[in-house]
Amino acid sequence: MRINSQIFNKQNNIQHKQQNFEAGMTAKILNQIETADTYKISNNLAKKGIDSDFKENKTLAWCCATAVALIEKINEKFGEKMELPEAIYVDDFTKMNISSSENTSGFCNFFPTPFLYKPEEFQFSKGNAVFFNSHETDIKKAPDGIKWFYDWKNISAISDIDFATGMSTTPHFLNVILHEFAHAIHENNILKNIDVEKMQKKFVNAISKINLYNFNIKNGEILEKDVCKYAATSPFEAIACDMPKKIIKSLDDELELTSNPFAKTIYSSNASEKIPEDSKTEADKLLSKIWDGEF
Repeated sequence: MRINSQIFNKQNNIQHKQQNFEAGMTAKILNQIETADTYKISNNLAKKGIDSDFKENKTLAWCCATAVALIEKINEKFGEKMELPEAIYVDDFTKMNISSSENTSGFCNFFPTPFLYKPEEFQFSKGNAVFFNSHETDIKKAPDGIKWFYDWKNISAISDIDFATGMSTTPHFLNVILHEFAHAIHENNILKNIDVEKMQKKFVNAISKINLYNFNIKNGEILEKDVCKYAATSPFEAIACDMPKKIIKSLDDELELTSNPFAKTIYSSNASEKIPEDSKTEADKLLSKIWDGEF
């Protein structure tokens, strides 16, 4: 549920990279982000039943709106049934008292949760909500040489490093957004078969230290080979790392869908589109169980 962006040693002198146009960030997209109206985007999302507050962060607002549109198109065009998060928020994770906040870009809050903001202020969040870190405090505290790393304007360069260090399956700039959306999609898929109370117990059990350790020992080799290193840290991250790669592979340079990203995969809502059992790899078999809540 978190994207732990521990992707560089802060003692190293890492220079800010230029935008990687091969990873999807084009001059046209940069211009669209620069001219984005965050309030208009929030209003449009509200019409879809998605609450949002982007704190005027144009990059996150535009990327989230684009990701929402992609999921909607996948559902409409290919008959899939991927559910969107009910809320998207940008906030300072340090003020929210999120652990390792400087190394966390986002998380999906599966269940309604009260957050204790500094100083001593509770704020309640609905479930099925995606949060992205504004890094406001981190930018103030970081040495000048790495302040860029916490600036969402550099999402493409950051995505490159995430990919290079095994924290993601693709260097595409939309990966971090689709990763959190994938958590919400996964949660809703599990809830088709069990009630919320059972889901909460399953979730708490799955993220216990001993079970995360055992998950990595048992499945780490397969997931690191077929997905990425970060996928091996928990069953939830396994799905959230795998799904974005499939979506991004189906996009052209204009971010238009060229095919159903979930055709012949474990994720398709259509029985005829699911990958046949005899065609599944070991990773497919493992991910299929996790997708359905068997962990």
